[in-house]
This record gives sequence, C-alpha cells and structure tokens, in this order.
Amino acid sequence: MPDADYPRFTRGMKTSVWLGLVAAGCLALSNLVFGQAMTVTGKVLTVTSNMITVQTDSGVWEVTRGSNVKVTGELKVGATVTINCSAPDAQKKEAPQ
Repeated sequence: MPDADYPRFTRGMKTSVWLGLVAAGCLALSNLVFGQAMTVTGKVLTVTSNMITVQTDSGVWEVTRGSNVKVTGELKVGATVTINCSAPDAQKKEAPQ
C-alpha cells in the first residue's frame, strides 16, 4: 500500500504533464525552423528601403531589410554582397526569364 504522504498521479495530472511536454517540444522545434540563420551571397539586382533582391547561382532571393539583417559589401545594384539573416527574412523566388 502506498504512503498517504505522496500524491498519486491522477489522470488529469498525467494529461497536464503530457500537454506541457508537447508544448515545450513545439516551442523548441519552431525555434529551430524559424530561427535558422542563413547566408545569401550574390549580385544585387534591386535595393529598396525595405527589400534587397540578390541573384545567386541557385536563383533569386528577396531579403526583407531589418535590424537582424547584416550586409557585407557595397549595397548597390550590380555589386556582389553577402547577407546574413534568419530564414523568415529571405525568400527564394523564380529566376527572371
């Protein structure tokens, strides 16, 4: 017979623990997916106040400008630059025809 001083895990407690573990796992996975750092190196096609478009060997990338986007090189059309950003800030587009 178990001691009366120790609480028993009830069905509700097991469910709460399980849901907490699932929530923690989802947070960890979302950080891996959406917080992934990436580097884009190529020739600048366009520069606007909120977007940089770069032609790389693998296609055209549009990078949203922000405080977490770091550009190495001269940021002007035709120049070659390296951009460090997080995955949500950069989107690969189809190459122009």
